[in-house]
Amino acid sequence: MDGLLSRSLGWFLLFLLALGAVAAIVLRYLGPTMIGLAFDDDQRDAPYYLVSLVKPDEAASGTQGFAALLAQLVAVEEGHLLWRGVTLQVAEGRMRDEWQGMWLFEFARGGGVVEMLTGSGYRTVADSYAGSKRLMLGTRTAPDGLAGTGAAVMSLFEVKQQHEFAGEVRALAANLVSFQGSLIWDAPVADLEGNAPFNRLLVFEFVSRASAEAWLRDPQTVTQRALIRRVASSAVTLVLQPS
Repeated sequence: MDGLLSRSLGWFLLFLLALGAVAAIVLRYLGPTMIGLAFDDDQRDAPYYLVSLVKPDEAASGTQGFAALLAQLVAVEEGHLLWRGVTLQVAEGRMRDEWQGMWLFEFARGGGVVEMLTGSGYRTVADSYAGSKRLMLGTRTAPDGLAGTGAAVMSLFEVKQQHEFAGEVRALAANLVSFQGSLIWDAPVADLEGNAPFNRLLVFEFVSRASAEAWLRDPQTVTQRALIRRVASSAVTLVLQPS
């Protein structure tokens, strides 16, 4: 009897070990954000927003570019293109941050994002562009409206101290009215493909490109953007034109 119990216990422990290994593989493959979207009811059934940044060679017109193919896959999961902007200027960042533009998709439910990114259609598209650079960022925070005219300034940060960062954002936005601008999106984001460390997205909207660039050049803005580096790093800032 003792031998039988020992063998049963041994098999049970092996089962738990195998289960833990499978869970670790799934977590590594999907990541904590995707796991939450897949298994948490509140996240799975709530609206979700996907931000795609593409390199110039991926922004071909028609059905050839990554973003255009992604839009087709989004539609299958009952999502839609909410906003698109073309990069006019890389205001902050390195040469590798010269993204062609930003595509913003809205999903009725977060579960649709998981189904798309784990489906065979997306894997086929991703494999076709395996050598190209892209960012896929997700958030549950909705933008406060995005106009189809004027210009937008998008900034990505790797925030180290979230509480202090909120105060820095308020200070950064203090002079926006003087330049006919407004902060329309301040969202925590997760990199769904593990390609970048960014975890915070800011989008400012302006009536024109000239207003956006004047705000970026303003001494108060320049000073505050420098001060933000105390609590955040890896900043990328793009001036975008709605398209």
